[in-house]
Amino acid sequence: MASDFLPALGDWETTHNALHAYSKVVGVVPRAHAPFHPKWWHISLNVVPNGLVTDNMPIPGGGIFNLRMDLRKHQVVLANDDGGEQMFSMTDGLSANAFAEGLLGAVGELGLAD
Repeated sequence: MASDFLPALGDWETTHNALHAYSKVVGVVPRAHAPFHPKWWHISLNVVPNGLVTDNMPIPGGGIFNLRMDLRKHQVVLANDDGGEQMFSMTDGLSANAFAEGLLGAVGELGLAD
């Protein structure tokens, strides 16, 4: 029985698989670049009103950045503390590998190695 608050999802397997693959790509970045925490909290995706967000990660030349999966706008946003943002669509039908190439390339442009 569907509630008024949460509608029935119906057949959402394709969406589920895409979100799972893209969240795995986003999760790789803090695993490699976030400050280590002994309980692995540095690799989590935290729930925010519009989706999921990583913890802030340092940029080698100074500053910080994070990744946000905006589930309302269907995009991953790489945001840094100087106000810069790069958006990566989750609706373009890219494979996880193609999505990863674009996102990890943008992270690399910040001076972070893969």
